[in-house]
Amino acid sequence: MLYHNSQCYLDKKRYKSNKWATDIINQVNTTFLNTKSNTFNHFHENKRNYLPIWALFEELTLGEVVTFIQQINSKYLTLWTRSCYPNNPEYSNSMNGFLNVLRVYRNKIAHGSRIYGSKVTFSPKIFRRTKKIYFPENGVENTQKLYLYGALYVYKHLLIDIDPELFSIWNSFLYDLKEKMDKNSFIDINNYGFPKEWYNILIIQFVCFRRFNR
Repeated sequence: MLYHNSQCYLDKKRYKSNKWATDIINQVNTTFLNTKSNTFNHFHENKRNYLPIWALFEELTLGEVVTFIQQINSKYLTLWTRSCYPNNPEYSNSMNGFLNVLRVYRNKIAHGSRIYGSKVTFSPKIFRRTKKIYFPENGVENTQKLYLYGALYVYKHLLIDIDPELFSIWNSFLYDLKEKMDKNSFIDINNYGFPKEWYNILIIQFVCFRRFNR
């Protein structure tokens, strides 16, 4: 069966395996039928249940979105990643790890889990050309990126090429974080994986971020 591009999520050929395709499509159908949101009601009542992918993603949980992206065929994942981040081909090889970080920290925050001194069981892939900027201390990259610092690296690089309007929000978040940490003398920045100049490294410079702060 042929599907319009707006309903590509129904095409089993776009997934890594038939099992994952079946599981995800069944979950999507269940969500669409049982979720009484304004968005879904509109497509039930006015579009004869024709649901485009952009409307579907508005109602999926972060975990469901991550699972969908990670289980599509690598060819389509690469095409999607390059369309989002056309200036840096390294995103294609890093995206799965970035999404895992998003999922883990979303769950930690949602469930009130401890972040201080906590490490993830996998590490995000660091872009080659950014290693010396973000990990200036020799021999500690593999450890630092397992802590919160690795997650902040991921968040920044997911934002930096997407929407400049988010830059001020990101910088405000970092300022608030630094202010709170400065008020607590017991905090050891190593338990967050932070290098000494973490704030200056992670902040986004509005004017020249593309040349100097990637």
